[in-house]
Parts: sequence; C-alpha cells; structure tokens
Amino acid sequence: MVLNKVSAVITQESVDTTNTDLKKIGSDHNYLISLTSEERQALPKPGTKSLDFMEKCLALGKQNPNFLPRNFSLEEMEKDISLYRMMNQINQPLSALAQKFADTTTEAYAEGYISALKIYNLAKDAGEELAGFDDVIDELAQRFTRKSKLKTTTPPTA
Repeated sequence: MVLNKVSAVITQESVDTTNTDLKKIGSDHNYLISLTSEERQALPKPGTKSLDFMEKCLALGKQNPNFLPRNFSLEEMEKDISLYRMMNQINQPLSALAQKFADTTTEAYAEGYISALKIYNLAKDAGEELAGFDDVIDELAQRFTRKSKLKTTTPPTA
C-alpha cells in the first residue's frame, strides 16, 4: 500500500501566481548574479568566524586607512559585508522553502510511481481479466527493458 505523505491539488492559476511572484522577487533584486560551478568552488565559504574576521579587518582598515592601497575601497568592503548579512536573512528562509518544495515534489513523484508500479504488476498478473490490453501492458513493459551494449572487438593482429 502506498503511504500518502502528501495529498494536495495545485491549480494552474496557483502555479502561475507563484511564478509571477518569484519573477517579481527576482526583478526586485536585480543585482542577483549566477556563478558557474567552477567560480563557486573557487570562492571562500561563508561562516560565522569568517564574518567576525571580516568585520574586525574592516574596523582595522577604517582606523588605519593610510596603510591601505589607494585603490582599496573600504566603502565597497562595508557594502559587501552588509549585503551578505541582509541576503543571508532572505536566503535562509528561502532555502528552507525551496527544500520543502523539492521534498514535496520528490514525494509526490515517488507516491505516483509506486502506485503506477502496483497497477502495472497487477495488470501483468491479471491474465485473462485484462484480455485485449496486451498491447498496453507490452508498451508499459518497455520501461523495464535494458538495451544491451554491443561490445566492439578488434580482430587480433597477426
């Protein structure tokens, strides 16, 4: 028996409204960027100790600006730290919500697939009761056929 952890119906109107709201959030935050996986890997990872380190360095730079290179911008550093703090206040609940959407999507798929397997297995075992549906059952069986890999062999050299 399929355990229904999730049972809901979403209308197309609800999907459209949610997507419109997400687009608005994206346009409200038009400074957002996308990083490649290589760029993401190359960047230092955030942490509470690192944030404390950055703020202490900012304070040191503000107290002693003369030792910094002329092209070093304490204002930009301060903006980056502030942006990180504000973005983190949005990102944490947004990530939690995104994870709930992902988990619910995965669960809905799993429940539907398990139910489909149950129907398929019952149909295979039904025999005469489903006479006339052999083509459909054969079509469903294609989901489980594996294509054999042809081994290419090179002829032995003399």
